[in-house]
Amino acid sequence: KIVMSSSLTLAALALASRPPRAVQHVSRRASALAACAVPDSSRRSGLCVIDSHNLAYRMQFAMPELTSRQGEPAQALLGFCNKLVQLRDVFPGYRMLAVFDEGAPARRVEMLPEYKETRAPMPPALRSQMGHIREAAECLGVPTISRFGVEADDLIACAVALARSEGAAAVSIVTSDKDLLQLVSGDSGGDAGEGGDAGG
Repeated sequence: KIVMSSSLTLAALALASRPPRAVQHVSRRASALAACAVPDSSRRSGLCVIDSHNLAYRMQFAMPELTSRQGEPAQALLGFCNKLVQLRDVFPGYRMLAVFDEGAPARRVEMLPEYKETRAPMPPALRSQMGHIREAAECLGVPTISRFGVEADDLIACAVALARSEGAAAVSIVTSDKDLLQLVSGDSGGDAGEGGDAGG
């Protein structure tokens, strides 16, 4: 369900109208894992982990076409922001973490040179919004992580494992990527898929 908030729409259009600000990238595994950690005061609360590129793709094609005054595409940005707001209601009291891909997955390509060779490149209209999407997540109070050359899938698995080891009450993964089903257990769940609510 897409909720078109006028204030959120205006904010998304304003964000899309200027170059995205640089977001500090996670460069070391230890730093990436630390960013996933639940603070001492809330370690036993739930954690909602967002597969950000997956969600952005879905929003790009689920939302009606939207552009800023400068003609920059903004529908994935608005859809992503809407989803983050909805997730706050679906998972009240949960910590949230948005995980992003960054660069080619070097180790996987080294092991299997033809890895994802047949995958179509990201549409330019979506690529131009990704920096804004990451900035918007930060503005909405959702921490973001990535590591150059490491797929979001691997960082999501690290976040799930760490949250469980810290005693998180539950872990939910927002994605439609069936490869991540291997992380599902009695205390974790995944997004119901295109247009669905996240499960916990």
